[in-house]
Amino acid sequence: MKIRTVSLLALLSLSAPIVTAQSADIMQSLTQSNVNLEQQISANQQEIEKYKAKADAALADLDASKQELERAVDDQRRAKATYRTQPTAENKRAVDRADGAFNLAERKLASLQKRADYANSKVDELNKASLAAQAEIEANQRSIIEIEKALDNKKRMEQQAKREQARAKAEALASAEAAKKQAPSPEPEPEPSLSIEAEEAQARLAELESYLTSGVKERGKLTRLKGSAGSNSFRFEHLGGEIYRAETKLDAGEHKVKVGRSLFKVVIEEEYAGEAYTFYYDHRNERKARLMTFRSVLLVKE
Repeated sequence: MKIRTVSLLALLSLSAPIVTAQSADIMQSLTQSNVNLEQQISANQQEIEKYKAKADAALADLDASKQELERAVDDQRRAKATYRTQPTAENKRAVDRADGAFNLAERKLASLQKRADYANSKVDELNKASLAAQAEIEANQRSIIEIEKALDNKKRMEQQAKREQARAKAEALASAEAAKKQAPSPEPEPEPSLSIEAEEAQARLAELESYLTSGVKERGKLTRLKGSAGSNSFRFEHLGGEIYRAETKLDAGEHKVKVGRSLFKVVIEEEYAGEAYTFYYDHRNERKARLMTFRSVLLVKE
């Protein structure tokens, strides 16, 4: 899956919750694609070894078959020479036998050569496929790095904008305080009860709740759905439809979270290490399941 710069710019022009979710989906898809490609390269290597062994065996037999053909040619030449000088029935049968041996040796040599050529062509074909897969892995990794850098830049710009807004608000409050004796202070605006991060988390959770309450039909409940992150293992609870939930604690750093047969990457910042995290596994799209990760504390509504 290749990401173009234009696509990234369009993606990063969206609002924070949307760009975060879509970027996570893209990077998750790229990471899973790389896992699949690495497995294909490993399988190709095993096939390459098999075909190399077949090619070596055919080449070894080719040497013996060439010698056998040379002997058949000599026998045929002698039989025909004898028949020319002594055209008896016995010598005619000897010529026929020599001709048959020659034809058999010739067919055997051609068959062995064909086997060797086929095995070598399969080795070349598998090597090319592995090289193409490796190139795709590298391209995917470059796209992941590109997305991560773009997200970091967007985050820095948003933080700068928030600092400027906070500074402007502080200056406005200072001006209002200075003019307090001359005019009544306006009623302060109520502060939001949730942090911006919590609002984003609950907005994404609200979408799942809307789906769960819409009377969806299940394709088939995934019984005993388990997950793991390093040495941590946990069981998913079925919420309804194609949505499952689990909770566990994670340390700082990058984690490879396995859910069923799917693999996802989750990165935990140092300041949130050791906290409880809630996973929502969205299986509505069987071919592209999603794993959403939230700090559990952000999901507690005030």
